[in-house]
Amino acid sequence: MVTVIGLTGGMGSGKSTAARILGELGAEVIDADRVGHRIYAPDTPAWREIVAAFGPEILAADRTVDRRKLGARVFAEPEALQTLNRITHGKIYAYIQGQLDYIRAKQAARVVVVEAAVLLEAGWRSLVDQLWVIAADEAVALARLKAYKGMTEEQARARLAAQLSNEARIAQADRVIWNNADLEALRRAIEEAWHSLERA
Repeated sequence: MVTVIGLTGGMGSGKSTAARILGELGAEVIDADRVGHRIYAPDTPAWREIVAAFGPEILAADRTVDRRKLGARVFAEPEALQTLNRITHGKIYAYIQGQLDYIRAKQAARVVVVEAAVLLEAGWRSLVDQLWVIAADEAVALARLKAYKGMTEEQARARLAAQLSNEARIAQADRVIWNNADLEALRRAIEEAWHSLERA
């Protein structure tokens, strides 16, 4: 039997690091952001819709979507973010569903992790059996976004304000893993959660 874990969390929470640790422990990880990269590829249906909606100025020289330019636009304009979500969320959902169907049919992994920042916002809860939330206090997330993403205080606060709160995610979670400390503390918490799966 395949167990599918939805792994989500806000920017600066350490969600991607948690997914990497789960992969090291033996989970098959499906990264929704990487799926997004695939469906954004030049001349795909999503690419055409994005260019039509936002203009060619959001493209890089190689005709790929410049996610930094697009991100700056959509996080500054709520309506633009809604437009992008309408274009992409259904296509990403269908792609992930196809991957999960394949894994289940082949019994290719015992645990699959769907890592998705917008798992709840996009309505993808039905894809997963359990929802794990990686959470960090706002001050910690802000510091990480400034240190690792090169954002200003204003940019980091705008990004955090545009997403679900910790409270909203936690209200729907089967497991909450707080990540306010260092990497080793996160690894210990992830390993404890992993071993609880093994005992189930």
